Amino acid sequence: MKNNIFFDKFSNVKFIISLLLIFLISCGGDQDSSSTSELNQIISASSNDSNNSDSTNDESPVTTYDGLNGSFQKGPLIFGSYLWVSELNEELSSTGKTFVSQTNDDLGRFALKSQISSNLLEIIGDGYYMDETTGALSDGRVLLSGLVDLQIDDTPNINILTTIQSSRLKKLMETSSYSSAFSQSQDEVLKAFNINSSDIQNFTGLSSMQIDGSSDSDAILLAVSSVLMNIATTKASASGASKSAELTSFLSQFSRDLESDGNLDSDSMKNDISSASQSINVADIKTNVETYYQNRGDTIIAPKFEEWIDTNGSGIIPRRMIEVGGLAFNDALNSEAFSTITSNSLSLASIPAGVNVFIEAGKENSMIKNNDGLSGTTSAAELVTGIYTTATQNDTIALRTTTGGFGSSETLTLKVGSSDYSWNVSARKPTVQYKSPDGGFPFPNSSIPGDNASKFHAFPIIIQRNFSLKYLGSSYNPTQLGTQQENLTKISIFSDNSDSPGSELIATSNFGDYFGSGDLLDFDGNTVSNLDSLRLEAFFGNTGLAVSSGQKLWVVIEQEYIFDGGSGGNSPVGFAERKVSSDGINWSEYIGNANGRYSDSMPMILLTD
Repeated sequence: MKNNIFFDKFSNVKFIISLLLIFLISCGGDQDSSSTSELNQIISASSNDSNNSDSTNDESPVTTYDGLNGSFQKGPLIFGSYLWVSELNEELSSTGKTFVSQTNDDLGRFALKSQISSNLLEIIGDGYYMDETTGALSDGRVLLSGLVDLQIDDTPNINILTTIQSSRLKKLMETSSYSSAFSQSQDEVLKAFNINSSDIQNFTGLSSMQIDGSSDSDAILLAVSSVLMNIATTKASASGASKSAELTSFLSQFSRDLESDGNLDSDSMKNDISSASQSINVADIKTNVETYYQNRGDTIIAPKFEEWIDTNGSGIIPRRMIEVGGLAFNDALNSEAFSTITSNSLSLASIPAGVNVFIEAGKENSMIKNNDGLSGTTSAAELVTGIYTTATQNDTIALRTTTGGFGSSETLTLKVGSSDYSWNVSARKPTVQYKSPDGGFPFPNSSIPGDNASKFHAFPIIIQRNFSLKYLGSSYNPTQLGTQQENLTKISIFSDNSDSPGSELIATSNFGDYFGSGDLLDFDGNTVSNLDSLRLEAFFGNTGLAVSSGQKLWVVIEQEYIFDGGSGGNSPVGFAERKVSSDGINWSEYIGNANGRYSDSMPMILLTD
């Protein structure tokens, strides 16, 4: 097992750090000129001492470096934050040589002038910092650390991710080489935030990340820093502690969890990250960061960190939000009611090669990926579960929905990267082409069961004009237990055979609330109301059945159980005109109540095109 650098071999540094902390506490954080002078003397003495320290390791240094430049960012540590640099051997053990200094400005930058004799270093920073969630200075200090290889990055940025990596890297070094442990620990830290290093363009390492940069790596650092700060803010509000204290506590727990096996096992911490990601104010953080730097003479544009925050709980990172223009849906207006329709396909040929663009639909399970643009049923088609997916160059995306009742409409939305598209869909309002005349009881009316229980009930109608019969509504009540259509098997239109049902012309089991609660117009322009009181509604398909004026037909209701449902309104046709059957082939006259109870008369029937 390797030695801990600061607690096993650096007794001199431990003593110096203790002196510094005691000094800071005694000064209460606000240093006067004499205090500053004393502190600088301590730092200077420590630095001179450290520079003259003899190495306790016989290994020769790889190379010599004339000083060290770098930075600390959680946001940036402020001017005068403390810096410790310790030289390490290839096993990450201390060589006994340590340097102590301070940051040069409010942007976390430092410049160590001393000669460095090892490419492997442990760098520690301690100070106040910019709070990304507020844009103001923090309410407390933070300790940042990182294990760096100057051969890989000679101007390292020590940040929140390098801090988390350190303990895991040391753990892996017990059984692995440095290069292997470094690469693995780096990938594991990113994975804990649902980020795969393979998705990062031009990724070089955690210590190369800068929140004031423009690359993927820079965006990730700002994203993670902001999420963790949001977690600390929430916890501080609940506990009454400072945000910096809660941040330090969370980082310690996070690092300890990751250290043993490289996985974030805590469900609680995963939930904290998820909640913080979904509640974060991206716009405010962008403004806060840019304003902080501008006020200190450095004009920047915050990197696209929102691509690396799971703000909607999709589980998809990165969320590439590039503009994808030139696309358009063809609106599907006047479609059939309750019909499933698919839009035209949008070809995403303009997406840059190798980029996964984030796709978001406004309706669950409405996206079809890589369909044929027409039916959406090709073998290559993929119905996307939920509302999120990603797409690459030359993928296609289509939308699918089911229309509502007559006259209904909806607008489906699709976000492709940062571009928004809409698809308008509506169901047409058909014309009532046949309506039974009202009888002695107005339609609608309450219904009670009839007197002739049968499996098949047939009602004669005389067609008054030529049209394509697609929809049927009736006051016949097919339910026994109060649930509409519970007892329905099939609705058919039969030809006439000597005043009895002849052969089946068309049939359907498509039942639903097609007519809705609005009004329809009949062929003369008259309003047909009370459609929400229809007991039975059916759809015979987009083609329907072509019928002719003067044609006698039969509406045949097939039920699962033997029953006479009665009617919520009746026509003048007496009950003797009705027919019943046990098999749908052999028909007999309906035997009802001789007193003409309305449930034994003809139910109301509406037919539309």
